[in-house]
Amino acid sequence: MSTLWSTLIPQGQIYVVSSFHKNSVHRRLTESPQVDIKKVITWIRQILEALCFLAERGIVHRNLCLKNVLLDEHDSVRLFNYGLYCMTDCGRDASFPIGYPPYLPPEVLIGDQESLYRSSAKADVWSLGILALEMLSMNVVTAPEQLGLTSGQLKDWVDYISQWKLDSEIATEALPRQASVTVSEHPELLHFIQSCLVVSVEDRPDFRQLLGHPVFIGLPQVPPTPSLTGWHLHPHLPLLQEDSDASGNSNAVLSDTERLLSSFSLYQIFHLWILAGGILDIPVVKRNGISTSAINRLPQVIRIKDDVEDILSLTDVAPLFSDSICIFPLEPLAEKLATTTQPSLPKGLAAMDDLGLYYKSIEGRNVQRWAQSLLEAPDYWTKRSSQLTEKQRDPSHQARLIVMFNRHLAEYPHSQRRIIEEATIGIPALVRNRVWAAILGISGNPQIEYDMIDKDSEGLMDRQLELDIPRCHQYNEVLASPFGHQKLKRILKAWVASEEHRMVYWQGLDSVCAPFLCLNLHDEALAYSCLKEFVSRFLSDFFVVDNTITINKYMTVFSKLIAFHDPELALHMLTLGLQPSLYAIPWFMTMYAHIFPLDKIYPLWDNLLVGGDYVGLHFGLAILTQLRDQIIHHDFNQCMVLLSELPNIEIEAAISDANFTFKTTPPSFYDNLRSQPRKSEIGKHKGDSHAELPWISVKDFSQIKSISLILDTRDSGPSI
Repeated sequence: MSTLWSTLIPQGQIYVVSSFHKNSVHRRLTESPQVDIKKVITWIRQILEALCFLAERGIVHRNLCLKNVLLDEHDSVRLFNYGLYCMTDCGRDASFPIGYPPYLPPEVLIGDQESLYRSSAKADVWSLGILALEMLSMNVVTAPEQLGLTSGQLKDWVDYISQWKLDSEIATEALPRQASVTVSEHPELLHFIQSCLVVSVEDRPDFRQLLGHPVFIGLPQVPPTPSLTGWHLHPHLPLLQEDSDASGNSNAVLSDTERLLSSFSLYQIFHLWILAGGILDIPVVKRNGISTSAINRLPQVIRIKDDVEDILSLTDVAPLFSDSICIFPLEPLAEKLATTTQPSLPKGLAAMDDLGLYYKSIEGRNVQRWAQSLLEAPDYWTKRSSQLTEKQRDPSHQARLIVMFNRHLAEYPHSQRRIIEEATIGIPALVRNRVWAAILGISGNPQIEYDMIDKDSEGLMDRQLELDIPRCHQYNEVLASPFGHQKLKRILKAWVASEEHRMVYWQGLDSVCAPFLCLNLHDEALAYSCLKEFVSRFLSDFFVVDNTITINKYMTVFSKLIAFHDPELALHMLTLGLQPSLYAIPWFMTMYAHIFPLDKIYPLWDNLLVGGDYVGLHFGLAILTQLRDQIIHHDFNQCMVLLSELPNIEIEAAISDANFTFKTTPPSFYDNLRSQPRKSEIGKHKGDSHAELPWISVKDFSQIKSISLILDTRDSGPSI
């Protein structure tokens, strides 16, 4: 089966990206009519197995024809063009009918309009019968370029089938007579065709029943499709394989390009191809009839009646279906990836600061490493650059990371520590969902727990969810759609039900859920498990009935963090009365998911997951650093508008600044967050200016005493 993926071209059309083979059954029958009957039966068996594979996953092809049955270099079937009916919600979202009329079953052709949108897998059974009939007769029923293009052809075909509507015997006797064969030549194959071409949907067999048909007796058994039972395993069919003999020696049937790209899924290849400079060549697309050029949409006839111009122009065919195929070369990508045969890191990357290990050293009170970072601080601001974006756009770098993470994920959970360490270098977008899940420690099969949770019954939070979900990241097409709303609601209801006695829903949790849903759009269970673990690890104290203590602690530490790294800015904001509680609560309560778009959240959370919850405070400081000049020269009202809108925040620079200040902050600085103050202590130091000043432990102080200028600001006592 050809692997399949879809994307959007600039005009907003669906562009289906698929692996492709130039040879097909249609081409073989056209060029070489004399095909061995055993080969035909083998092809039919392979088509049947592919359709069965799709049906078991809820996918109906509904677009079968001979030219959509490709043949690979081993002369094996690769089913092609099978996703359109599924991607368009069974055709409801398409402005054109899906499927070639000569291959469609009677219940579709002579049924009502709704019958177009509710085809079952048995519609493909009928289409398979037509395909088998064509292969048996060595003749195509109707040339593909003429199928369904005229209303007359469609009407004739419907009229022809209508006569069999009430009598399936007439149908099964009529069609074989169209083939230039006799029943005595291939009775078992003809019986198979008759079994497929049963007018009654209820009486038509399914794929599993057809696989047991006597016509396939004697064919070699096909090994079962590997079952991917873990979320961490590579979720794609093998794109390319080498042919090996019994001893395991490769016959080297793959080219250098194919062998290099065989480590990647189709989705990954397409992404790397774009990074390598590949573009969907619009002129090529237009030449293949996918859109109508502007010149061809100019009016050809202008009718003037009663001094009024009536312009008759051609209809734009862009919204209509075209089965044209554009082949894009992979050689330029292969050239750029020629050095990417090993997952080893580029020279210099191994020497990068390991944020994850640094975070662990802070937890272990490794103040020596912190002091060393402080000594290196002056060099940081002269070397600061947007290396993150450059690496994300480098296909060779991304390919190395993909290969490396795929290998580590195959060994998860034993490789979790290694995954966390490698994630400090960067997480490719194509494996981000599984890498995040691994860092969060998701284990077992999340689907089991998710299925046990009641997500359908009405609950106390339903009304609030109905208000929040439609406002959640509405610029995102998925989250703005009814499909996205339903998924988001189910995941949030599952979280509320599972945390009923521990945490509660607060506004903003929908924004926290959004990145996990978009990354795991077709795996709600994994999105739910990641959300649950993320909130438990980073936000558990926020999503409780009374989160006042947590909010006060974060605001206090954040104020001291600003004062420690930028005293001038802290004094100015204090003078304006610009307290963190006025603007920063949504920042920390949603880890910035409520204030930034998803494309900025992804790299930000990459660092958060590796660095720990303290890094979240430094992201806030990095935001203030970027807006510093404006804050210094603005009044209170202007600053509040600025901090609510956060215009033009450079996320790469913010991440770099946050990592820097995180590594140059004394470990004891976070002691306030670790402590559990009593409610009676909250606000105890309100009005005490010294309570707002940052402080560090004696142990931390001893590490920097020799390089520090120390002033005693007490009212009395000796100065140092």
